[in-house]
Amino acid sequence: AQSGHDDQTHSWLVIAVFITEIGASTTMMSTWSLFWHFPDFKSVVAACSSMTHHGLALFPILLSALMRAFGLSFSSVMLGRLVLVVLACICCRYTVPTMEEYR
Repeated sequence: AQSGHDDQTHSWLVIAVFITEIGASTTMMSTWSLFWHFPDFKSVVAACSSMTHHGLALFPILLSALMRAFGLSFSSVMLGRLVLVVLACICCRYTVPTMEEYR
């Protein structure tokens, strides 16, 4: 859109809104499952869940500052974020107990 391609990018807005809403719903369901998995740490889970919602509001500001400071393109910053998300998923896979461990 910054380059004057609004007619090509406006259709992606609807898809982005739906993906964002799915992510918000998943976060809320994940919070409840984390309460179940970590019953002794309910306040920590609630604080982390709350922090992610408010912390992500700063993400675009930090992203643009990072891009300006290091001269990075948007795609390279998003690729770096993808790597961080994959690493976080791997850590969660081995950290969070499964249902079989509770039976």
